[in-house]
Amino acid sequence: MSDPYSHFVNAASAPARSAIAVTTHNTNPLADGATRALYVGVSGDIACRLMGDETDVLVKAAPVGVLALRVTHVRTTNTTATNMLALY
Repeated sequence: MSDPYSHFVNAASAPARSAIAVTTHNTNPLADGATRALYVGVSGDIACRLMGDETDVLVKAAPVGVLALRVTHVRTTNTTATNMLALY
């Protein structure tokens, strides 16, 4: 299928080109690197590390939908949100 947007820059603010189910882990980073955004299917808390940070943050009561977060890790401990997709 042709991509009518192929002439646009593939920037962080551009729409995602792929999505991969998030597998939480307490130490390992996301296998495909920092995300462009996260999609949350079932709201809850997300314990994650943002790209460029050295410590984790807890996103409380993340709503269903796309969150403009460039994360490298999504932790199992303290994460209650589910059905998450890493958007790239």
